[in-house]
Amino acid sequence: MVPQRARIVPLSAGPQSYAAAVDRYLTAAGISQGSARVYRISLTNWCWLLAGEPTPLGPSRRGAKPPALALGVLDDPNMPERLAERAAERADAVDTDTVNRELSVVRKAVTWWRRQGWITADPTLGMGRRPTPPDKTKALAENQIAALWHLEVPLRDKTLWKLLYESAARADEVLCLNVEDLFTADKRGKTTAKGGAIEWIHWQSGTAQLLPQLIAGRRSGPLFLTERRAPDAAPSLDVCPVTGRARLSYRRAEEIFEQGTRLLANPLADKDQADELEGWTLHRLRHSALTHDAESGTSTPMLLARSRHASVRPWNATPAPASTPWPDTSPPAIPPPVAERPDLTRQSRQSSPEESTPMTAQPVHPHPPQDRVPRTVDGIAAALAPARRMEFYRQLGTAPLDQAEAVLRRWWCEAMLDTDPDGDRLTEAALNGTLPTASVADVIARRHEQGLPVE
Repeated sequence: MVPQRARIVPLSAGPQSYAAAVDRYLTAAGISQGSARVYRISLTNWCWLLAGEPTPLGPSRRGAKPPALALGVLDDPNMPERLAERAAERADAVDTDTVNRELSVVRKAVTWWRRQGWITADPTLGMGRRPTPPDKTKALAENQIAALWHLEVPLRDKTLWKLLYESAARADEVLCLNVEDLFTADKRGKTTAKGGAIEWIHWQSGTAQLLPQLIAGRRSGPLFLTERRAPDAAPSLDVCPVTGRARLSYRRAEEIFEQGTRLLANPLADKDQADELEGWTLHRLRHSALTHDAESGTSTPMLLARSRHASVRPWNATPAPASTPWPDTSPPAIPPPVAERPDLTRQSRQSSPEESTPMTAQPVHPHPPQDRVPRTVDGIAAALAPARRMEFYRQLGTAPLDQAEAVLRRWWCEAMLDTDPDGDRLTEAALNGTLPTASVADVIARRHEQGLPVE
């Protein structure tokens, strides 16, 4: 008897259209507001592919209405083969990063829809990520960054570009900033990071000089606004309560930056050819900032804390090692009292040649024992658990220079406690009340017997 496949029971009434399924996914799958914009663009592009129509490219995609598509089309047994052919054609027209990102997004959506029982098949079956060759030219040169600041652009765009470079934050994180979340005196602000976490981003004096002019007395609402009033259907969180204008979208900010940097990206071209050229992307500002930090000698932990990356692989420079220990300001060791010092001269007189200690190659003054945890950034990080290690990096990356040493010392003590081989035994003994203890009087008496000072 051939075993039958288990039937998936829908958890709720499934939507009939692909567009409705996308809306349900973006609102119920726990996706952050910044990521939802990118996800919607990717899923909309896949709607064209699923319908067998070419995806609009360039300016033609603005305002293009995707075809009406039933969600049940995804269960067509011939869909994976047809979709693979259409996706290959699209991959020839766009860059590899875009293809891989859109494939990852649609697979997450398909997995979620299948868990709800709305579909049973995977239309992306058999499709793999395309290899991404390393691009050594993503980071802009420092003279290109300097030329960018001399462009005559509106205050909003100049502030956005300056903030992206100085903070090394992602563009969607910066565009999600609200006026009420800014702490201008501290040069930092709260934003919704990738994955939905609330994190700090920090900027420098260039952004600090421009922000007051951009805010212009506003106390709440989106920081970066469009030039026109928001439509009636716009969410209230994305509308300025003072001007009535909407939050600047990632797509529009990307178009403005790309168009404004075409001549900088192609210095040998004429102005008449600007419409045929391609400019830079906003992500290159973040990539350039981190690369310049690495080239200037910023340590690996500092780069990880600044970028919130898990590794330094995306950057084109080798960061400086973070293995230099900070100066040891602990007091020198106190020599033992005279009463405790052995009388080596008398011992040598009483010892016969046969009983004397044979000469060895050991040093006369042995090296002091090494700390279990090295007093370095890398040594502390290696001794901490992964979750505590990222907290250590975060505190170290956000600490002012005059407080960095205190952060290092505190976390070194934490690492020493975490790696104490007797830590578990002592903790258990303390909880059970069996830990050996000594009274203060006993300690004082013992020091008197040994001739040690008692303060």
